Amino acid sequence: MDSEHKAVVAVSSSTAINAPRHVVRDVLLGFASYPEWSKSFVSQVVLLDSKRKPLADQRTPAATGSWVRVTACLPNTTSTHVNDEVILELDAETGTLAWRYVGYWGALTAERIQTLHEAEDGTTVYKTHEDFWGPFAWILKWTSVPNLQAAFDVFGKELKERAESLK
Repeated sequence: MDSEHKAVVAVSSSTAINAPRHVVRDVLLGFASYPEWSKSFVSQVVLLDSKRKPLADQRTPAATGSWVRVTACLPNTTSTHVNDEVILELDAETGTLAWRYVGYWGALTAERIQTLHEAEDGTTVYKTHEDFWGPFAWILKWTSVPNLQAAFDVFGKELKERAESLK
């Protein structure tokens, strides 16, 4: 994604899902339904307008350049983070979703990409990867990598459970 920066921390996860890509895509991109199924990591994604205020209709399709407010909690912690992030890429056809967070004064920047790959047998592989850089990324590296990894893994598991229940 951002080739100008070298990640201090990188976290990845992959989950095989027994559902067609279009079903998984609809769950992944259906931000309004996250509170129904994503209980552990990213529990809410709220679409924002250009002034970063929540849109009245959360069913409005997001697009590249849209802003979202992401509520996330790492496993094994009580800390909840609410961050405004810009969507760098959203391809509804393929189910690709990428967003970027830039913290105060660039102290922490993160880019996350989520992709869906349909296998020949009709299953879908969900892959996610996030790079973190900036001075505060070192703090994450020293204190939070196991919890970040667990969070990515549990989000994939919850996405799998939701998509497989809808196929």
